Amino acid sequence: MLRETESFYKKIHFLADLFLTITALYLSLFIFVGEQNLTESAIQKLLLLILPIWSFFFLTDQKAYKYSQLSISGILKKLLPPFLKSSALLIFLLYLSSSPSQNFKTLILFFGFDLLLLSAIRIIIKFTLMINYSKGNHVQNILVVGTGSLAQDFIRKAKENKDWKVKILGLLDWDKAQRGKLVSGIQVIGTLEGLPQIIKNNHIDYIVYAVPKRFLNLIEESISTCEKMGVSACVLADYFPIKFNHKKLLTFEETPFIFFSPAPKKTEAVLIKEIFDRVIAFILIILFSPLMLLTAILVKKSSKGTVLFKQQRVGLNGKKFILYKFRTMVENAEELKKSLQDKNEMEGPAFKIKEDPRIIRIGKFMRKTSLDELPQLFNVLAGDMSLVGPRPPLPQEVSNYDMWHRKRLCMKPGLTCLWQVNGRNSINFDKWMKLDLEYINNWSLFLDLKILLKTIPAVLSMSGV
Repeated sequence: MLRETESFYKKIHFLADLFLTITALYLSLFIFVGEQNLTESAIQKLLLLILPIWSFFFLTDQKAYKYSQLSISGILKKLLPPFLKSSALLIFLLYLSSSPSQNFKTLILFFGFDLLLLSAIRIIIKFTLMINYSKGNHVQNILVVGTGSLAQDFIRKAKENKDWKVKILGLLDWDKAQRGKLVSGIQVIGTLEGLPQIIKNNHIDYIVYAVPKRFLNLIEESISTCEKMGVSACVLADYFPIKFNHKKLLTFEETPFIFFSPAPKKTEAVLIKEIFDRVIAFILIILFSPLMLLTAILVKKSSKGTVLFKQQRVGLNGKKFILYKFRTMVENAEELKKSLQDKNEMEGPAFKIKEDPRIIRIGKFMRKTSLDELPQLFNVLAGDMSLVGPRPPLPQEVSNYDMWHRKRLCMKPGLTCLWQVNGRNSINFDKWMKLDLEYINNWSLFLDLKILLKTIPAVLSMSGV
């Protein structure tokens, strides 16, 4: 019920999925190509594509390994999204590589075998869980301390989630008059004072304290009794109505605390994002280096001054950094900005003029094509920015933010985000902020990939700038 081993079993299940996918690959190659024609290089090439693609989509799908309260058909439906995404991306990459070693029939057979094997293991696991539940294997006996709304909510969830595998023996309350009453179908069997005797007379795996925070000081002695008598105890810590995106129970030097976060922290997915950012930024810098050199020459010839424009911006959690862009304006653009404030076309603290008189000849084209932002790849490589994330604001903009605007600083700023693929700079300030918050609240690696793919046509169309 406490899911201490859930992460471990998910990793084992994922490794089993990878093994079955590799098995499906070998089966399909053996049937169509023939064992004598199988070469190590051909197999390795396919594996180098399949393993990272399947790993990415299956590990980042939060529902691919969920079994609770789902029928077999429901479980198989949860399998389809990561499988179809993986298959589609593999077909796309093989098409780009124009590899003659993989024909259409082999791929179709591989997909068929893979879907069959991945479905089979899920059906086996589901039947195994159903048999265990019916026999009562591994069911834990618990007592619940409390009869209020927190306790009632816990009882409801325990009844709904059969995979918790718990049996609630009864409830305990401070008031002796409550004894014998039914709360959400569970009987109050005694008071907290009688806990030692109840533990002696019953097989109890652990005690759940579902009490309001005003009673926390009253259960300290009771928890100490559990420790002395060798019974595990847990305290429901849902005391705060604030709806954070992420909550975690952590320990710091053996001191437990509840961690509330408005944005995803250092999970595996976030680490993958950071690695992906730096790798792709490095590759793009190499690929675009001739274009960046040409752009630098054009900027130098178009206007006097430096090639690069350096400006202090605000990044993750308010950290300031220097952002790099190709200069698209005259050298003293920042000084002239004060005289143009009355012509600002953006609502809120942001500043934007469609026909800005400070822009140099080549500048407008660079902005339309986003060529001026190519040096920001070095910001990504340095770790100050991400490929996808809210745009980094100026310090003076942040100082004028409303309270709810500041939430966009809880994620690392990026080159592109939802605002980029939903009108770019043609949207108003509030809509821009709401799109950034929508991105933060719904962040996933797949959302990043989706935004990156949508950014390409948005930039090529040169609209909204």
